[in-house]
Amino acid sequence: MDTINGRTLAEVRRYDLFKLLVALALFINWLFFCSGGQEPPMPTGAGAPTVQPASAAAEVRPVQLRLAWVGDRLRLGGEVADETARAALVDAAANANGGRDRVIDALRLAPGASVAPWIGRLDELVRGARPPLEGLELQVAGRHVTLVGRVDSDAEKARRGDAAASFFGRDHRIENRIEVVVPGPTPAELAALKAAAEKAAAEKAAAEKAAAEKAAAEKAAAEKAAAEKAAAEKAAAEKAAAEKAAAEKAAAEKAAAEKAAAEKAAAEKAAAEKAAAEKAAREAQARTAALSALVPPPVSIFFADNVWGTDAADAEKLRPFVRYLQSYPERRVVLSGFHSRSGSVEANRRLAKRRAESVRDTMVSLGLPADRIELSAPAQTLGGERDRTARRVDVSIR
Repeated sequence: MDTINGRTLAEVRRYDLFKLLVALALFINWLFFCSGGQEPPMPTGAGAPTVQPASAAAEVRPVQLRLAWVGDRLRLGGEVADETARAALVDAAANANGGRDRVIDALRLAPGASVAPWIGRLDELVRGARPPLEGLELQVAGRHVTLVGRVDSDAEKARRGDAAASFFGRDHRIENRIEVVVPGPTPAELAALKAAAEKAAAEKAAAEKAAAEKAAAEKAAAEKAAAEKAAAEKAAAEKAAAEKAAAEKAAAEKAAAEKAAAEKAAAEKAAAEKAAAEKAAREAQARTAALSALVPPPVSIFFADNVWGTDAADAEKLRPFVRYLQSYPERRVVLSGFHSRSGSVEANRRLAKRRAESVRDTMVSLGLPADRIELSAPAQTLGGERDRTARRVDVSIR
């Protein structure tokens, strides 16, 4: 079975209920004294608190309590009316702070002392304070709550003040007199810092000495290397100058030889080009003569009125052009269509074009590629005054 400080959960719950009843009875009694009325009936039986009648009671005093943390222990000071109130307050503190051994009871009896209504929620106050609690003190005088102690930041001071205000509520005035003290180094830490500084200074001096010795050695080595480099550069410069002179001499001799060879080659090339040009001219003349002899003379393919198709006789006229162009692929055939005066001009132009296309198709059918045939529309498509000869397509070699 679960236990708390050696007691079962059931026992703890009964004890908490008993404390609540005692606190409630004390609070009702306090109200009675404040109002000057008759004493209310009190619980009876074992463990019931003993309360004096109103006629014998001392003057009611406001709450006077001091809660201070000493290490991890909670010190209770101030006034309580009797031993029952003392026991209730000590038990509440023990329950809030983790046990009776962590509570210091410095309370004093003062008949007529008021009972703080928030004693039953003391664990909320302790949890709200949160560590570190060393040196923190809470002073309650009636509805005036004063916080004293030391913390290491303004934020922590404000947090503790807010926690107290939240716990006691708006009917209490909170005075936050906590001092913000930034902790300084301890003597041991100061000694350690001094030792570290002395060690760093010694290491720095040793490093500077080593750096100076290294710099001196490097300087000497650099000077030696510079002297050796200068001597090597001088020898290299002298060698380079001799090699340059020899190279210039060889280059001059080579240039002279190359110039003579180039002049000779140029002369031979000019002679060869001249011979080739003369040969090409002769061949061109011969070819031109041959072409002139072989080029078919221009012919015309005639058409009847409103007719654009060709016949077998037309194909025979075109065959010599096809054979010639197959033998001389650099030449092309040009087709130009014409029309007569009869009919509209626009219709006649379309008819002339269709006649030229018909002649082109016939030549393609005879084996001539279409890209060797050029359709050239004449500036004047009217073929002449005579209708029979005006309706034609002229065929010529270009």
